[in-house]
Amino acid sequence: MQTEVRVVYTERPGASIVPVSGVYGGLTIDGSQIIAHFFLEFPTVPSAIKHTLDPNGQIQEQNVELAKRSDGTREIQTTIAMSPENALAIAKFLEEKAKVALSLRPQST
Repeated sequence: MQTEVRVVYTERPGASIVPVSGVYGGLTIDGSQIIAHFFLEFPTVPSAIKHTLDPNGQIQEQNVELAKRSDGTREIQTTIAMSPENALAIAKFLEEKAKVALSLRPQST
């Protein structure tokens, strides 16, 4: 019986690091998979800005009127579908790495 296995990691063309600030999702309709939509949250860019001009035609930054669309945007960066078993294994991995990263932060006095 084989006692070792060698695994090679490769990266698909175009693979990139994706910043995320949160996740939203749930189960598939049949409950067999977990769907996780990883998003980046940021203030919504206004649909338009109206500036007041001074007598010289220069923009008066203090007199800005925003056409606000919403308070914030959550832009989906990537969506992952996984089994419950994989979700638990990934959650354990992330928790372990997060604990190590937090322990490396300088302690405030």
